[in-house]
Amino acid sequence: DGGSSGDEGQYIIEYIQEVESDAGMPEITLANGELIQITDLDTSFVCFGDSFTPEVMVDGIGESTASFPDCLTPGFIIHDQETITNPVSGSGIENTIIDFIEGSGNFINNSDGTGSFGNPNFNSVYYLSPAADISGDWGQFSCFTSTASNGQPLVYLQELNPFFAYDDATCTVTFIADGGLNAFYGTPYDFTITNPIGDIVEMGQVSPGAGYTFLSPTAGIYTVDITDGACSVSFSYDASNCGNPCEPSTNNIDLSICEGESAFLEGADQTEAGTYTEVYITPQGCDSTVIIELSFVNPTESNNEYTICTGASIEVGGSSYSEEGVYIDTLINANGCDSVVTSTLFLSPEITTSDETTICMGGSYSFNGTVLSTEGVYTETFTTPTGCDSTVYLSVFITDPPIGYDAQTICLGDEFDFGGTLLTESGVYIDTISALDGCDSIVRLELSVIDCSIDLQISNIVTPNGDNLNETWKVNDPSQITGCTVKIFNRWGQLVYQTSEYNNTWAGTKDSEELPDGVYYYAITCIDKEFTGSINLLRLKK
Repeated sequence: DGGSSGDEGQYIIEYIQEVESDAGMPEITLANGELIQITDLDTSFVCFGDSFTPEVMVDGIGESTASFPDCLTPGFIIHDQETITNPVSGSGIENTIIDFIEGSGNFINNSDGTGSFGNPNFNSVYYLSPAADISGDWGQFSCFTSTASNGQPLVYLQELNPFFAYDDATCTVTFIADGGLNAFYGTPYDFTITNPIGDIVEMGQVSPGAGYTFLSPTAGIYTVDITDGACSVSFSYDASNCGNPCEPSTNNIDLSICEGESAFLEGADQTEAGTYTEVYITPQGCDSTVIIELSFVNPTESNNEYTICTGASIEVGGSSYSEEGVYIDTLINANGCDSVVTSTLFLSPEITTSDETTICMGGSYSFNGTVLSTEGVYTETFTTPTGCDSTVYLSVFITDPPIGYDAQTICLGDEFDFGGTLLTESGVYIDTISALDGCDSIVRLELSVIDCSIDLQISNIVTPNGDNLNETWKVNDPSQITGCTVKIFNRWGQLVYQTSEYNNTWAGTKDSEELPDGVYYYAITCIDKEFTGSINLLRLKK
């Protein structure tokens, strides 16, 4: 009592029990009577215009899960804070409250707000929590004993409001659905359309915000049911003044098919010609009678013969043939049926001929306009009267002119008549005359002019070409120069040959190497005499 220690007197002692405050676990009863508890781990979706009742769950023995002192008043809050801190006083939860009920009552989804107090937004996830607070200050949670539990998620759904328009001129209705649970998830709505006599004439799906158009088959009032869980809606439209009423029709059709095929008519595959009737329903729901006159078309056949050149081909349909034989192809004719085509193919034989000709050297031969002047085998391709190729092989041979050889010796001062030409000097002479086959004939003369006034006759020509005429440089009597020195010089005075025992053996060589054609000079030196002169060294082709 504030007195001093040891004071005597009467004292009053009051024991205060500490009480745990728990607002309890939430549950929601929707307008359709469905009960959703926080333990279901599910979200409560509230259709537009529906109300729902918040409650506190009971435990396993039927007692409320809420527990708080009598100084606190129970209620419910809708907020956007998923997890509530403990204690709630000073946590800022009061700033996230969208709406609340002190005590008990119902919430209702009837308008789209700003997300501030009393104005929840459509399609936003909020949380409903039981709460307990001081009555005079309810919802401010300024008392440390105030309590609120973690919330049950819920969503105020946008109104499912179908917009539709009907056109009497075309008997069509177009509708658009948006809102509700399907718009929240972005999934299409299921719908059915019921005709005036109660039959469902159309079933389908339409996405949120998308349009769907339906042609009304008959006049009268139609009902469209759009499914969206508990938020489903229906609307009706009046097609009584449809400007395009049903009128039954009859059509006659001639149907021709290929023999061996069938047509599905009157509910079966038909393989015989005849008249068949089919009844269809038009988009307006009217009968459309089709009378089919069924007939069959026989396949066609054709036989063709072809004669082509070797190496060519024919095309039949998509096939190519180049060998002799009979080919059968099945094609499609103008009626769309099989057309059997038999093709007999013959090949014209390839004509090949060989020929040969001989021409004189220097001559030519015209072969199909081509002038030939060298030996060889030539090929030309001609076209026969049938249009095929004819190949001609021509062998060309060239006749070398015959060559005649002659060697003559005359005395100095004499003349030699060679084909009308008088010759007086040593040398090799060529003359061309015509042979019996019309080609040229060549005659070669090797003429030696010697001094007949002396006994020793010395040749002035050497033709070492293998024709056995003047192959070596000769003197008529080598014994007359035995012991004499024989020297042969080239035009520059260089010694190319020397011997003292000459026996007609020099063949235009030096050290076994052939000397070039030209004029060489000899000197035969004896004790009492000397002979000099020139030698014509000529190597002519034989």
